[in-house]
Amino acid sequence: MKNQYVGDINDYRKYDLLQLLSDELMEKILVIWMLTPNDNRNDGKKIKYLNNAKKWEKYNKILFEGLKTIVNEERNIKNVQKLPCFNNSDKFEFHSDYLEDDNRKREEYFNNVIEKAKTAKIIFFDPDNGIAPHEKIKNSEKFLFWNEIKRFWDNGKDILVFQYFPWFCNREKYINDKIDDFSKKINTDKNNIITFNAKNVIYLFLTHDKINKRSELINIWRKWEK
Repeated sequence: MKNQYVGDINDYRKYDLLQLLSDELMEKILVIWMLTPNDNRNDGKKIKYLNNAKKWEKYNKILFEGLKTIVNEERNIKNVQKLPCFNNSDKFEFHSDYLEDDNRKREEYFNNVIEKAKTAKIIFFDPDNGIAPHEKIKNSEKFLFWNEIKRFWDNGKDILVFQYFPWFCNREKYINDKIDDFSKKINTDKNNIITFNAKNVIYLFLTHDKINKRSELINIWRKWEK
């Protein structure tokens, strides 16, 4: 996550999903921003939707208006954390430190997260790109690693992960491959995995329990797939 992304269309969908999971599952969520410094790329400039309230505010009007204000004033995750839907310590907690491309500092970062995670049931990881395709990847701060997912999973936490679709991939196959990866690497039943498609990104939700609200969650989320 970068502050330059705050309020773009992917952000709008992301925060609506977090609110959905919090409201429907009634579990506390720890948001791990995996924050990295802004850069000079065009990422985060998909904010034209904020000029079309007629089309977009129907999905979550209060959130839409809040993000519009943030984009007009200061795009910063600290302002996101102050939004009415997130400003409740019984429902949400946040880890806002910067993550660096340094093994020692990364280990320290996740040790701190483990401590903070004790009071939350669901852990949301928000890396710039998603899960690392291999362990020795460059710019490691932009990725989440399988051993990190498993560490929290083995501590009894449910896991939500942000993942960009690769360019020109078969998205249905990519989703199925990711489900297979979770099943094998984390050693869990595929029925414990729910995917939320959000255009050019996907959210993978791994839960210890076979959610009895699975169909309800998916049906509510389908508004974003239209």
